[in-house]
Amino acid sequence: MIDAGGEATGDDRYKQHLLSDLDSFFANRRDLNRTLQAIIISHPHIDHTRLLMDVFQNFTVKYFYDGGDEIGKGVKELKQARSYVTTHAIHYEAIRDKNIGEKGFTPAGLSTQSVGADVRFLAGARDCGNANNNSLVVRVQDMGRTALFTGDSEIDDDENCEEGQVEHLLERYDGTDMLRADVYKVGHHGSHNGTDEAFVSAVSPELAILTAGHKETKGPGPFHGFYFGHPREGVVELLEATAGNRTPPIGGYTYLKGTRNSKATDTIIEGRLISKAIYCTCWDGDVTVAMNKGADKIAVSVGEHGLAEENRPVRAATLVDLTSELSTSALEFANEPDRSHASGSPPDSHPSDRPRWRFVVVVFLIVLVIYAVVRMHELRSEDLRKKIAGELIEKARGGEGWEFTRFEVGALVREIRRDQPLLWRLWPQPRTSVDEVVEQAVAVLIPESYRSSDERGERKSLIERLERLHSDPGNSANMPSRLPSTAFLIAATSASVLLLAIQAVPSVGSHMADFFGHSSFLEELWTGLLAAIVGTGATALGRRSVQHRQTKKSARRRQRGKNERKPKPETNI
Repeated sequence: MIDAGGEATGDDRYKQHLLSDLDSFFANRRDLNRTLQAIIISHPHIDHTRLLMDVFQNFTVKYFYDGGDEIGKGVKELKQARSYVTTHAIHYEAIRDKNIGEKGFTPAGLSTQSVGADVRFLAGARDCGNANNNSLVVRVQDMGRTALFTGDSEIDDDENCEEGQVEHLLERYDGTDMLRADVYKVGHHGSHNGTDEAFVSAVSPELAILTAGHKETKGPGPFHGFYFGHPREGVVELLEATAGNRTPPIGGYTYLKGTRNSKATDTIIEGRLISKAIYCTCWDGDVTVAMNKGADKIAVSVGEHGLAEENRPVRAATLVDLTSELSTSALEFANEPDRSHASGSPPDSHPSDRPRWRFVVVVFLIVLVIYAVVRMHELRSEDLRKKIAGELIEKARGGEGWEFTRFEVGALVREIRRDQPLLWRLWPQPRTSVDEVVEQAVAVLIPESYRSSDERGERKSLIERLERLHSDPGNSANMPSRLPSTAFLIAATSASVLLLAIQAVPSVGSHMADFFGHSSFLEELWTGLLAAIVGTGATALGRRSVQHRQTKKSARRRQRGKNERKPKPETNI
């Protein structure tokens, strides 16, 4: 089974359809014991992974293959599946492009002895910035007939890969027939950047299958075939050059471009005559391809199987005569939806292809900038307190006309603030209370050493005068600490680490996906709450530690003052 996607419809119609289809298949093949030899996920986009866990939970699976991707709109389902296979003794393998040679690559679980056909990966994940260019490309050959599945491979390169997956395939297999196929599952839903003339020439398919959502399906959300213009007229024209005839022809439709306007009519070509062997789930519904035992006939049948919209005609017709000798194995292309995209005009490249770890890095850089600003403000506050404290000490040592009242200290604070350079006056002024200035002045005086008893007596007298200015002389814990910026940095770092953990550790992403029903918003909200808890805890512990140290320091200072006031015993010599 290749891919397990489903269109966003707001209900479980695609889930029920897929499971019903597989139930019907296994009902006719009881010898398989509801067992899939392997599931292959081409790339981590939700329209290819949405129903993956439903398949795992309802059927037995022996092998699971993907590209080992860590980013993409559907990567949560992949990580959940990787966690599942680990606990259920299912063999998992990440198919990396560097391990694939000129003849392709066949893992043990897909050997001819295991599946009865020649199955090869022609391309694997390459760590491209665009996850479409990490698509696993699969070639299946049986009885001389070949089918080619290219996922959402694109022509265009990206920031990490100098060539798209399509160009990569053409270069790797140039001069060989490895890309030649009778049946071509058209790449990227028939997008203009999924298939070009050179690739059609290399594949030369007799039969082309397009998978895209129906034109009338325009919600919920903007991620549907109509908005992205799939399939494109230019691609259908290219496929007509090699495809066989379709009997009878039908009236389908193609697109000239994508649009964000659900009422647009100038983007679509209605009643487009389809006279070649080109099938699309968008106008045919489900498409089933089979061949007889002699492999001299390929048969195609189409039909909605209950997925028709109210205004969508149901078609169920045999387009090529089926014979009683048809193989019990068939290639089925379910009514696969269009891929998801983000905001803006519907491009043909997935916006989520920008690696999410980069987003986390950017967020953390912003965090560092905010931390730097907060820390600068704290340092500014500390510098201002020290300056005012120095002035206060000078006043305490004999400033003329200085009555040494809290009112005068407040006036001194305002005066020094006004004397700051213009740049600092433009900066938000830090709050500086009288108590903070008094404590800072005492903190300056305490470590000073004096040689004579007169100097020691002066320090003692100054400290006593300063203590009388304090609103609560018994409490010296009003001095601001560095905790606001430190707590912020701890909380923000925790959030960044948790975001990375969700992306990098399958078990974390899987458990969160299970708990929140695959809601990325709730996951990010939960991440923020965890970070807030960590930051709050760190703040509380830090404040408690600082208060404890300051209380002990205050107690020692009071004890030292008492010792200094005690009369020294006379010594008789």
